[in-house]
Amino acid sequence: MTISQALRAFLLARPSIVALVGARIYPQILPQKPTYPAITYAQASGVRLRILEGPAGRARPRISINSWADTHETMDAVADAVRAALDGYAGPMGDLNVASVVLDNEFEVFEEEARMHRKLQDYIISHEEA
Repeated sequence: MTISQALRAFLLARPSIVALVGARIYPQILPQKPTYPAITYAQASGVRLRILEGPAGRARPRISINSWADTHETMDAVADAVRAALDGYAGPMGDLNVASVVLDNEFEVFEEEARMHRKLQDYIISHEEA
């Protein structure tokens, strides 16, 4: 299981998130004519830790999670639910053992063409590699 697959399954197992977006959690991009609110996620970077002998079997990818909504209030509610579920989390995520999840950065964007609000949150997820 990849970190992206594990993350999606983890988010879908959180009632507070599902209550807001249902199963509308997508890798990288929204589908054409999406229903809002929704979440997209993508790996922005990936760092694999090394020791003198070689790979350490640990990774620290940066995962960008976008909370999309047609109102600012709903966008904040979705982003807050994601933050509450992830920031500070340590434990199982799918079949991966997560040592820590840290919210590293967040900012808001209004997507003029789509007329949608978006909050982007960058998380660093330190985990053992499968």
